Amino acid sequence: MSSADLHAAGASLRSTIDDVGRQLDTIRRHWDESLHGAGTRGDAPDAALRHAATILALTHNELLPLADAVRILHLAAELEAPLESARRFIMLAWGHTTLGQTMLLTLRAMSESLDAACAAQLAALCTAEAAPVARPFEESTELSAEEIHRRALAQAPPEVRELLATNPDATLLEVGPDTLVLALGDIDTADSVTTLVAGVGSSAPENWPRQVERLRGIHPGAGSASVLWLGYQAPSSIPAGLGGAAAQRAAPELRSFQRELARRRPQQRRVLMGYSYGSVVAGSAAAGGKEGDRLEADALILVGSPGVPARHAQDLHVPEVYAVTGEADPIMLSAGPVTGAHGANPVGPDFGARVWPSGSAHSSYFEDPDFQRRVKEVIRGTAGAGAAGSR
Repeated sequence: MSSADLHAAGASLRSTIDDVGRQLDTIRRHWDESLHGAGTRGDAPDAALRHAATILALTHNELLPLADAVRILHLAAELEAPLESARRFIMLAWGHTTLGQTMLLTLRAMSESLDAACAAQLAALCTAEAAPVARPFEESTELSAEEIHRRALAQAPPEVRELLATNPDATLLEVGPDTLVLALGDIDTADSVTTLVAGVGSSAPENWPRQVERLRGIHPGAGSASVLWLGYQAPSSIPAGLGGAAAQRAAPELRSFQRELARRRPQQRRVLMGYSYGSVVAGSAAAGGKEGDRLEADALILVGSPGVPARHAQDLHVPEVYAVTGEADPIMLSAGPVTGAHGANPVGPDFGARVWPSGSAHSSYFEDPDFQRRVKEVIRGTAGAGAAGSR
């Protein structure tokens, strides 16, 4: 959509909200005048007015997401306007050249990404958040991992029970509507624990076995634990993944999970890995923590990332930051050489991460022996210093 169309849509929605608000106020005054204005008094009329006021207040609350939608539309319009100006300039100056046509295609792709992100944010306003788990991991401080597993399994739905039946060595740490957290190895005794945050589509139960396979590919074995953290409602599709709302909601939950790991065994080495949209979640958790609520992680690995909400690796407040994006990974189209759909490209030359070379496609990192080796070196704390920002 053009910036003018976005502004017009926002203005129209704002006008509708205002009209509905005025109508609700008119209804409230009419009810008040009909009862009290006619001299009608008593408990019953007063109770009726209180009930009516409650209904009107609830209706007013339903307008709040629409007000957020207005802000999203106006912000999208402000972001689209300079893209339109750039397209007009390039068309006049270089529109007849190959370079000009290439630049125009890039700008159109940016506009399409902006439209998709705007649509995803609007859709998120209309989507109910997942119900909380019955008892989150961080609220089970007095229980061992094995006791947490038994309690969680007792209330697990059939698809989770089926997953655990085919992975009997896994420990269930959390379970909720389309969410789960499980571990390989004993988190209470392991010298290191690695938390893997998956991305788009990972909340769908049919994709859970694949996520467990990936976890096994990086699990070092004895003396360590590896956690599959699917404790959030992941975007269900790539267009939905252009929005940041899911990551923003998940970030504090992920920090809480890591904080409980640290409380249970402070001397553990803790590694957090975010894959695809999971890197947005991990990056948001690292960048968004305030003093006293920093992400409990010794190392952060960002895999196939569409961008993280930070200008530099130092903004993530994690001692070691690693990043890898394969040369055959189309996520590079959304990440760009420096800035991605969700912020800085962590493999960019100025970001400051320790960048690994890779020829992987987006779905093949975890089957790559070299990738598995590098991850296990980070987990053991034996990874070389490497070259920040280079391949």
